Amino acid sequence: MSPDPSDTHAAAGPALCGGTERNSAISTLETTSKSNATASHLHHVLDRRLSLDYRLELPKQLAVPDTLPPKIFPNSRIYKEIRQLSILTFFAIVGLLGRKGLIALTTYDGSYLSGVAWANFAACVIVGFAIQSASSWAFVGIEKGRTMFYTGVTTGFCGTLSSFCTLMLEVFEKSANISPGSRYYNYPNPAYGIMNGLAVFITQLCLSGAGIKFGKHLARGYDPDLIWISKVESVIAVLGVLSWIAVIALFATIDNWRSWTFACLVSPVACFMRFYCGKWLNPKVKDFPMGTFFVNIFATLVLSALTIANRGKAPWMPEGRIVTSKLTCQVINGLQDGFCGTLSTIATMFVELTLMKEPKNYFYGGVTFSLAYCLIVVFLGSYNWTQGLELNAVCS
Repeated sequence: MSPDPSDTHAAAGPALCGGTERNSAISTLETTSKSNATASHLHHVLDRRLSLDYRLELPKQLAVPDTLPPKIFPNSRIYKEIRQLSILTFFAIVGLLGRKGLIALTTYDGSYLSGVAWANFAACVIVGFAIQSASSWAFVGIEKGRTMFYTGVTTGFCGTLSSFCTLMLEVFEKSANISPGSRYYNYPNPAYGIMNGLAVFITQLCLSGAGIKFGKHLARGYDPDLIWISKVESVIAVLGVLSWIAVIALFATIDNWRSWTFACLVSPVACFMRFYCGKWLNPKVKDFPMGTFFVNIFATLVLSALTIANRGKAPWMPEGRIVTSKLTCQVINGLQDGFCGTLSTIATMFVELTLMKEPKNYFYGGVTFSLAYCLIVVFLGSYNWTQGLELNAVCS
């Protein structure tokens, strides 16, 4: 019996209606799902693209919390600080080698002018050129004092090449007739030692001041364009890290040059200390740079103590002296040249003196030099006059 067509259509009608409603519901669900996915994607994109500074300007109820840890980007403060310290590392090592090399080259029997005088003069010439130069930095785009290369040359290289505490120790050794060498000189009376010390002090001050002036005159006559600074900064930063690693390897493997390699190892640390002391303490007191004053006085105290340790006589010891080990002597020499010599500076101090007005510059310089000399007399002088000092260190 064949089915009635009307029954077929009647049965198909509800089926078609149900299918249409179901398809409509499915379509609605898919549209809603896509809308939710799109909204979620947009929220995710906005969350990633909005900067932290912009989100802080939004109302608090709309601000998206930053749950991700901070990253080091090329424009971030952490990156710039690491880059600056790497550049200072390179210039600190080069400046130290230059100072030790000049001292070794100019110290010999019969020399009219020896010691740290040549290093201080060279550092003052370079820093005088740097502070006077103007058109050299025209292509940089920012003030030259804020560039890392300028900071590396002035604070890193010139500050390390020159040394305040080494100068003051040399003045005292001449005045007390205890300069290291093969013999002591027989002055007619102790007053001649005072004249000798004053001669060294006045000569070195005049040389340093003349170096600043000469460097400024050079910059007025020759002021090249430094369009390559940004590229050179990156190279120097990499060289700073690599040179510090190389110094560590050389100190561990080469025995005879440990006084040099250890000095290079600690020199960047002292340079960092001087950099941050000047950055934080110099603005504290007007017309009296407390940062430079502090590092110069502190380095002078430490150098006096290290000189006693390396050259001091000790009657209560079997060998008759405090330090008898060659390795210990090399480490102390490294601390004297690398830490104390780098921590203190003549170049930066003379720049400050030239920028200050009278009589404030005389007060600042007078207090610094007088206090440093008095401290050496109290610590190193009292030990020398009670126990005595050897002519040379064990590792000399």
